[in-house]
Amino acid sequence: MDVWFLDDGTVVCDPLLVVPYLLAFDDASGEKKASRNLSKSNVIIYAPQEVIDANAEAWRLSEMRSLAKVCGPEGNLLTLGAALGGVASRVEHFRRKTTVAQAMHDKIRECEHTQIEMVLSRSCLGVGKINHLLRSCGYDLHLDKEAVAAFDGVQAATVKRLFAGTTENGVEQSQLCAAVGGLGLRSAVDTALPANIASRILARPKITELSSDLFHAGLLDGNELLEHFDEVTRCAVQEFIAELDDTESEQVLGLLERAGASAAERWALAKTGVDPSQ
Repeated sequence: MDVWFLDDGTVVCDPLLVVPYLLAFDDASGEKKASRNLSKSNVIIYAPQEVIDANAEAWRLSEMRSLAKVCGPEGNLLTLGAALGGVASRVEHFRRKTTVAQAMHDKIRECEHTQIEMVLSRSCLGVGKINHLLRSCGYDLHLDKEAVAAFDGVQAATVKRLFAGTTENGVEQSQLCAAVGGLGLRSAVDTALPANIASRILARPKITELSSDLFHAGLLDGNELLEHFDEVTRCAVQEFIAELDDTESEQVLGLLERAGASAAERWALAKTGVDPSQ
């Protein structure tokens, strides 16, 4: 028996088309003996509440709510493990991840073996565990350093417990790579901005195309999506280079320019069916 799961698909359309689309999707799925998980189907209506209320009948809001969870742009939803909605929801989601990491750090203490605990902490509970969050919303998290610092604090507490007498300087050294005497326990505070900037540079060609498609579909009046995306990227870059000297800033800006050109080239190749890695 073959069982296939199609997960985290995203459709953008006029609110008038949401109910007809979902009904048509369910009919087509039923023909293939497939079904949609209603509890995981979310509809985000990007409109003020008064506009949603005024169009409730035209958009068939009651029927829509029977087919999916319906919310506004500030709704606390997850897509691919990252929080949507406002900054507050993304920060709160990161705090919950930190709480989970703390619980897992407490669990591995049962090993009672310093080397094993260290390897598990670094490999399973380090920045790699929340890297997808840093990539997707690292700029927002950077602006709330307390939330990101709390994750580093959980990691630092484990280092101090495993290696008695470790000072704050020792914790800082542990965040360096092994080649320079560290333990490879990267800092979430230091990684948040670079991870987010790298992700945004890689995503920009796709956002450019999406913005154009939304405009031609009549869902945007202009290029505001790309303009907003570029503005957030610019702010993130400015925050990052503000801590560098002039020479380092020029190097970073040059690197980002080359990375952007490479991302655009690779996306263009990918659309033609060519493997960009070849």
